Amino acid sequence: MINYAMVTELKQQIAEQFGEILHFHDTCGGGMYFSIEKPNEKILSFLNKYFSDRGMQIKVSADGMHIEAE
Repeated sequence: MINYAMVTELKQQIAEQFGEILHFHDTCGGGMYFSIEKPNEKILSFLNKYFSDRGMQIKVSADGMHIEAE
């Protein structure tokens, strides 16, 4: 389960390690997801490992800019 402490940590790590902004979206009835401003395989690889280490998987949109964690 994603919590706001995790979101804050991820946003900080992405900014520090990649110099990019990780956006977090929490929509009523639509769930939670992350987005990046342009496709970046290094960020996606980082997020995949981050969530995998926590027993979760990610789904990445076809354009590589929207990420859901389950």
